Amino acid sequence: MNNILKVENLTKKFKKKNFFSSDSEEVIAADSVNFSVEQGKILAIAGQSGSGKSTIAKLILRAIKPDSGKIFYKQKEIKDNSDELKKFRMKCQMVYQDPYDSINPRMTVLDIVNEPLEIHNLGTKKERKQKVIETLQMVKLEPAEEISKKHPHMLSGGQRQRVVIARAIVVQPEIIIADEPVSMLDVSIRAEILELMKEIQNKNNISMIYITHDLATAKHFADDILILNSGKVVESGSIKQILSNPTDSYTKALISAISEPDPNNLYKEKKISV
Repeated sequence: MNNILKVENLTKKFKKKNFFSSDSEEVIAADSVNFSVEQGKILAIAGQSGSGKSTIAKLILRAIKPDSGKIFYKQKEIKDNSDELKKFRMKCQMVYQDPYDSINPRMTVLDIVNEPLEIHNLGTKKERKQKVIETLQMVKLEPAEEISKKHPHMLSGGQRQRVVIARAIVVQPEIIIADEPVSMLDVSIRAEILELMKEIQNKNNISMIYITHDLATAKHFADDILILNSGKVVESGSIKQILSNPTDSYTKALISAISEPDPNNLYKEKKISV
């Protein structure tokens, strides 16, 4: 097994203040979480809102600091303010949930996609522009030259999310963390965006962490799955194994929410009772 990313005993607690008093309670967002991601495979991290999915993504990227635990990229531990962390942040890119909020509205598409190349000092100005155009073509934003001159408000939601994907892949990452990448989009284009991401992942042998509350999309998108409930991993394994033979009651409740006769409700998050 060739693991590109490994997480060991990752723990993060937050203090939640009571609005009506000075008291606070401790919320465990990640509770001794362990998992690994294989090279070229997709791991889904699934659970309802508040289960700790997005916190784990931020911990991996060191956007927030864990209370304890270790993260390994290609067998090397990622530590704060290290050379490994700088390299890792180029090789591990994020696709955010909200295409309306994750890109600068004042920048052109060219500037948005070019920004990571500038941050990591890759190529000349001419080479960067060419790379941006090629990447826009990769995410099927055509005509790329024309699209590159536009601002985000001139694009549809689906086009904006393609720009977000282009920004993530322009530096040729080895890992992509996709945090609910289609939940803010119209139902009609969600499958299209997921198919694009799968195509890019396959073609470039990218490893991916797909964060979702929706097992219906995870079923068709991921190779392996980790079920998270209140910061704890309750079940993990191959997607086929977990969905066909779940052992945890929370997993069973999530699976029971997959079948939805009304297509308009297919991608809406449901209340899970266990």
